Amino acid sequence: MFGLFSIQLKLKGNLLTESYYLLEPEPEITKEELQKFEDLTGPSTNKAFNEDQEYKDMMRNFKTVSANDFERTTKALEEAKAAGITDEAALRLVEADAYPHFLHVMAMLFVANCVIMLVIGMIKPRKEAFELEYTEQVSIEPYKYVKQVGIAICVIVISIYIYFAK
Repeated sequence: MFGLFSIQLKLKGNLLTESYYLLEPEPEITKEELQKFEDLTGPSTNKAFNEDQEYKDMMRNFKTVSANDFERTTKALEEAKAAGITDEAALRLVEADAYPHFLHVMAMLFVANCVIMLVIGMIKPRKEAFELEYTEQVSIEPYKYVKQVGIAICVIVISIYIYFAK
């Protein structure tokens, strides 16, 4: 079955352009072609799909190691083995605990940034104090329910901490 349609563009009744489109049906796909297509798209040829778990395991164990990290990790693992811990999952936890937690690293970086900003402010202070100019583009009236909403947010955050506590 064929289909034919046209598109016409007119301006005030005058024909500007006209296009004809002839639609032809797609040829029938044979069983052999369908089988070739399924073989190409199947999971057996998708190497990334098949090696996904192996890649995750490899990347979980991949860490950049400095000499100090290696010594600390080795010491922690030796102490755990001496204490009788032989389970591989438990040893991985001991190894992970030998490194500082990312939140501790973030806290150290925050303090370092504050110190750097204070030192720069003492070495080269601004000549004039910064003053924010109100441009009147946005209303800055205080929100009517700011205290109630603030208390609600605090209660929600504390509830989430309590819920997810171990």
